[in-house]
Amino acid sequence: MAKAPAIRLTQQQLASISLDHSQHNVYLKAQLSFCEAIWDRVLRLSFEMRGWVGNAGVGVALKLQT
Repeated sequence: MAKAPAIRLTQQQLASISLDHSQHNVYLKAQLSFCEAIWDRVLRLSFEMRGWVGNAGVGVALKLQT
């Protein structure tokens, strides 16, 4: 069986690979925090909407009873 050729990377290539990797991680973390912020806002808004709808429902029910 033929041996796989050895892959030799220079220090510069290794540095550029690790730099790409760290930039990619920073990008992913930024995207993740952006998604978390949006999700947090959506959850908070839906919670507030539920509160408003609930309060409106209580108000309407009280008006119907009187």
